[in-house]
Amino acid sequence: MEAFFVSLILFITRVWDAITDPLVGYLREAFMTSALLLGALFFLCSMVLFLGVREQSGPVGIQIERSSSYLADVKKLIGHVSYQRLVLSFLFTTLAFQMALGNFTLFCIHVAGLGAHFQYLILAILVSATVSVPLWQMILLRLGKKSTLFIGIPLFIPVVIVLASVSDNFPVYMIMCILVGTSVATLFLLPWSMLPDVVDEFMLANPCCTAMEPLFFSCYCFCNKLGGGLSAGISTMILHLTGYKTGACSHSGGVVLALRLLLAPIPIILLLVGLAFFYLYPINEMQRQQIQQGQQQMRAHFVPRVKTDKHRARMGVEVETITPGDGSTFPKKGQTCIVHYVGSLTNGHTFDSSRDRGKPFKFKIGKQEVIRAWDEGVAQ
Repeated sequence: MEAFFVSLILFITRVWDAITDPLVGYLREAFMTSALLLGALFFLCSMVLFLGVREQSGPVGIQIERSSSYLADVKKLIGHVSYQRLVLSFLFTTLAFQMALGNFTLFCIHVAGLGAHFQYLILAILVSATVSVPLWQMILLRLGKKSTLFIGIPLFIPVVIVLASVSDNFPVYMIMCILVGTSVATLFLLPWSMLPDVVDEFMLANPCCTAMEPLFFSCYCFCNKLGGGLSAGISTMILHLTGYKTGACSHSGGVVLALRLLLAPIPIILLLVGLAFFYLYPINEMQRQQIQQGQQQMRAHFVPRVKTDKHRARMGVEVETITPGDGSTFPKKGQTCIVHYVGSLTNGHTFDSSRDRGKPFKFKIGKQEVIRAWDEGVAQ
């Protein structure tokens, strides 16, 4: 999948969030109406996707018979190094971002003293993320996915340090929230655009493992939801242990310290762990191009299988008759024949056993111009 399409989808979703989230916040009495409207739009989009988009399988792997069980393929997937490191990096990075942003509301109210301006800060994050996705896409095309990721995601670290250190300064918070949205856009774009490269690498190394794409993406989505659940659980536990009371106007110093830790130090540590796994992620731009070239070569050597008459000979060789003869017309001795000995294996790969590779050649039957088996193969 090209990163352009990923960025386009994410751009539309960020625009929608930037419009609907503030409206729902301001019009609380119209929450049910908004929920019904969003549900109807979601159903409409789902029907358009289901009825209007046809699944098109690639030429590689579609005709390859599965040589192993599904559980064995899952074990190969779990043991795939590139997928392991990408999933772990995405998990820790998502956990860091969601922990910081999930506690940002409480931090603004009880620590920064900006609870009255919180909606403007959230709007700045959403608009910044929306605008930044196409910008990161252009940088991605110039520098590559991995380099762009190491530019955008680490930007989150100094920003949260400033947010945790400054209080009651709306202009500074507005600037920092714009930078937070820029970094969040990287998290939305880059890891999801790197996953198809891992899928292509896995399918190239294991051509007999078919229909594995849903498992790749489902595990990825599971890690995204797991990061959100862990961040909420850890935050709730820490705040409970420090004596946080829901609805209280003021809190003790322990709660204030816990909110500072949940905004900056703990997310920074998690983010550094995620960046370490991203650093160990083996697919760079050169390897990505090699994967694409390998897929092109597989497509070039792939011959679509057609339904033909085939049987198994005594030697165990599967003989397949593509163009059956009439049983009465054979070349005679001394006649000139044009032949091209090519075929395809059961896994879809082609072979060429002709004397002149890639093109047919002429010979006279019975003149010992070719091996005897070829004479007997075409003559009576």
